[in-house]
Amino acid sequence: MTSLRGIFQGSSLRLPILPCAKGEDSLLAKMWAYSGLHLAPYNIFDFRVSRHRDGPDDFFRNSRCKVQGDCFSGNRSVVIHSAERLEFVACWGHARRKVVEATTYQPECDLLLGMIQALYDVETRAKELTWQDRQTLRMRESTLILNSIHKWLDSRPLREVLPKSDFAEALRYLRNHWQALNVYVRDGRIPIDNNSVEQLMKQVAMGRKAWLFVCSVAGGEQSAKMMTLVSSARRHDLDIGIYVKDVLDQLLAGSTDYHSLLPDVWKQTHPAAVRAYRVEERRDKAERKQLDAARRRLAARQNR
Repeated sequence: MTSLRGIFQGSSLRLPILPCAKGEDSLLAKMWAYSGLHLAPYNIFDFRVSRHRDGPDDFFRNSRCKVQGDCFSGNRSVVIHSAERLEFVACWGHARRKVVEATTYQPECDLLLGMIQALYDVETRAKELTWQDRQTLRMRESTLILNSIHKWLDSRPLREVLPKSDFAEALRYLRNHWQALNVYVRDGRIPIDNNSVEQLMKQVAMGRKAWLFVCSVAGGEQSAKMMTLVSSARRHDLDIGIYVKDVLDQLLAGSTDYHSLLPDVWKQTHPAAVRAYRVEERRDKAERKQLDAARRRLAARQNR
């Protein structure tokens, strides 16, 4: 892909997959995963030998979009050096994890986690809304919660916290990346976190146990292409075997109509290949989350 528009989420995982010459250690490479939203609803895997920022830097070289991920300095540097073509969006999942991992100052951690959970409860209610209505709901309710979190952070000076404690680290993370953590509220198309992309790395980790090595740079690149095809098909609830076979058959037959082979386009002409039970499972899970969120809201009102 040479030019990308819209919103992308990213994550990465180290891969010990390249045996070198005899007597040398194996080479550690990286598999990057990107998930496009709205304009590009595909999961894309990108194999890179380098573990530095040149992978995502090359991926987004000619792109103009929002990029969501954790606040790792390498991720942010790609955005900083993009001449404002890219806008960085921080992930509340990583911010919450910092607080969860804090073992000191437990009452404060519980209070902060409760406010972050309120943000997620808004997202549960907004999941089935249009992105415009989701944005309106966030501006009306999430903004108030964010203001409360920010006010609480201001009332908790770092000088009152052990500077090297895990709780101090969590507070610094929230304060240092506060602006990026607020971007999602102003755009209903952006998720509150990039957990869905973090889940993609499980596919790489499970595959790594099976492959162990791919033996060459070309092998790693081919693995990334096949994983992109399979993961994007799974994302659109397709029968992967039927989809992949048809795509490969058409390519081997000389077809150059690549647009028709995209999973979301192919899905429209092959309804029998859609796994309806996956849609039902997702709907049932969403309904359970909405019920849990409603119970928490009712409990909070009763405790006031």
